Amino acid sequence: MDAAIDSVTINHLIRNLKMTKKKSVKQIETNLDKHIDAKRLIIGMDKAYSLADEWKKTCGEEVIQMLLINWKDRKGIKIIQPRPISSNVSKKLRIYGFQDTIDKLLIRIALALTDKIVVTNDGDFWDPHDHSCIGDADAPVAKLCYERLDVLIILPDQLMKRLNAYS
Repeated sequence: MDAAIDSVTINHLIRNLKMTKKKSVKQIETNLDKHIDAKRLIIGMDKAYSLADEWKKTCGEEVIQMLLINWKDRKGIKIIQPRPISSNVSKKLRIYGFQDTIDKLLIRIALALTDKIVVTNDGDFWDPHDHSCIGDADAPVAKLCYERLDVLIILPDQLMKRLNAYS
């Protein structure tokens, strides 16, 4: 499975990370590493690393740099050219209040991936005006993304359930 992962999800992920030292080099381990090692998960990243820059703003540069090195070494990062969102869908997203550039980048990255998945707990991906809809596949933004772009918006725990089902 391949997916685009937002910075808040990465922030929650690194709260539980383990720091290790191998040959006096600091390394980190996350609960995604075993799935990356087993080739069950590949994380989409845009060529310009704009998504990684957003992760750094949210989580800190040093830890994200270590995370990227770790995942690249494990062949868990897929560098892609994000695809454009069609103008009619983009217009509809604006009407719904979905306007954040990085949020749109996540969808554009997902469009270039095989599985077309965005992992987030950001309420804007369901309904920017009603964050009580988080996780509701029938919420306007998630529904539009799925029906018109074939992009599935899922919560981090849904990602873990999917990955653990392959174990």
